[in-house]
Amino acid sequence: MSWLHVWKPILVNRSNRPILQDGEDFLCTKDYVGLYQGKSKILARQKGIVYLTNKRIIYFDSNVTSNSVAIELAYISHCEVIEKFFRSSPKIKAYLKTSGKGKETESSLEEQPKEPKQITWICKICSYSNTISSDFDLDNELPKCVSCGIRPNRVYITKIIEEGTLDSAIAADTSAERTDSLASQSNRRDDQCPQCTFINHPSMKYCELCGTELKSVVPKGLQLKISESLSNLSQGETNSENPLGLKLDTPETYTDSRPYIKISFRNGGESEFGSRLTSALENLKWEALKNRGAINQNATKLQQPKLPPPAIRKAAGIHGLVQLGEQQRKQNEIILSTSLVDLENLMFKSQDLIKLSNSFTKFIIDKKHPRFSLPASTKLVPPLDIKKASSLYHNELSRHISEYSVNYELTRAASMITSQELFANYNRYLVLTQGFGADLVTPQDFNKAIEKFEDLKLPIRMKHYEKSGLVVLAPRSKTGTYEENILACLRENENNFKYNKLRNQNLGLMDEFLNDEYRYFQGNNISEISDKFGWSYNITIEEIEKCIENGTVVIDQSVSGTFYFINKF
Repeated sequence: MSWLHVWKPILVNRSNRPILQDGEDFLCTKDYVGLYQGKSKILARQKGIVYLTNKRIIYFDSNVTSNSVAIELAYISHCEVIEKFFRSSPKIKAYLKTSGKGKETESSLEEQPKEPKQITWICKICSYSNTISSDFDLDNELPKCVSCGIRPNRVYITKIIEEGTLDSAIAADTSAERTDSLASQSNRRDDQCPQCTFINHPSMKYCELCGTELKSVVPKGLQLKISESLSNLSQGETNSENPLGLKLDTPETYTDSRPYIKISFRNGGESEFGSRLTSALENLKWEALKNRGAINQNATKLQQPKLPPPAIRKAAGIHGLVQLGEQQRKQNEIILSTSLVDLENLMFKSQDLIKLSNSFTKFIIDKKHPRFSLPASTKLVPPLDIKKASSLYHNELSRHISEYSVNYELTRAASMITSQELFANYNRYLVLTQGFGADLVTPQDFNKAIEKFEDLKLPIRMKHYEKSGLVVLAPRSKTGTYEENILACLRENENNFKYNKLRNQNLGLMDEFLNDEYRYFQGNNISEISDKFGWSYNITIEEIEKCIENGTVVIDQSVSGTFYFINKF
């Protein structure tokens, strides 16, 4: 039996970072790794980056992005570290679960409990809308109101949770019945709302009038091609045992017939990765026991008991000196190990302090401030969980900055931002999303990260202005010059001026003030052009000077200010 079916494809964003699932976080990152299936190498998966999360082991291929794969931690029973031996690199061997030949594992993945629903309850004192989880244990202490700090009545909370759970069940049954009834209606358009029959734009996911979720608006021709390709794939032999079509250098064999995978670390870091993986597997088992109700309330894990120090045996002569040196070495090892444990506990305490500071963020930050507010529809960029001493730090920081810029700063094709502005905004974003204990990026690390945009083939490019030495970041998808955008802006403003003038003349609205206002087109200044494209003044001045040098824009300097026009001569 082949165990290649445990590997699954992953989704990658435009900044060449894996897209995480809901509730998934990065735990560890290592580079220069390769994958093994049993004793065999997996071809075309021997040079990449491995990401460990609380749900998966993700391999991101450095050469071909489509070769990136992942394996769920639910497939893995335990792991062990294989030390380096001669020319063989150190490896992590992860044993796969064999109970039920993999069926039990797959069913456990499919039967994972759904996330609890957040139910809203209204405080009877201050009428503030609070939220509570549907699986809240009513035997515990009731939560306080976020606004006034007064706890609600237990009977009231019980009634709210029961009604919320019942409403969700009724809504699920109603949606299922509605889906069955709509399936029989073949004459309705895909972009037509099934609830209010309003015809929406093809790009809309929800109805503009009533908010009902719309059906897919993928063209039928494309749907037919997709269905044909999926049917062809399902007919193939690789769909059951090797869905990704992975190829091995030798036939798939395992030691003692126990299936396992290996991750080869050619640049070190196997010990840290192994400990993090073991901890993640233990947490996964602990959560599984919690979900099955096999753990009592307020239960805690038992720590491994500390062994008593060995008794010191007195000896004389050379043997005594050797024994004394051996005991001293062992004592030094114990002191070093306990020191590392204390340091780790201190780091855990610091994480608790950071979480505590994050809990006060929503009370301190002004949500109305435009710089400290994020769009509700925009998904937060996953935090960068990697040490600064790692050789991968600047590569991952470059990808993280690129992902932030694409989602928040460079949202249009004509967008541009200076490196100074991006540096300040990026650090503000870290404080906003991770709290005041966030580790800010230094200017040196930031400059090294943005210089790697070209090497990592990220969707952002750097642009240098020779006169001022200004460094600007812009989308790589931008085609043509920014001179075309400036000319289009000036032309649009002039056409709007002529349109408004004719409109007022035809409507008979022209008076003494409007006659003086629409006497001639005054052009546009730097501020108006900057507001149009969201540029800083320095960027706009540099681009305008280029247009003046090319002769496409003329300048008019007067007491009122400096204005720019399209050169029509």
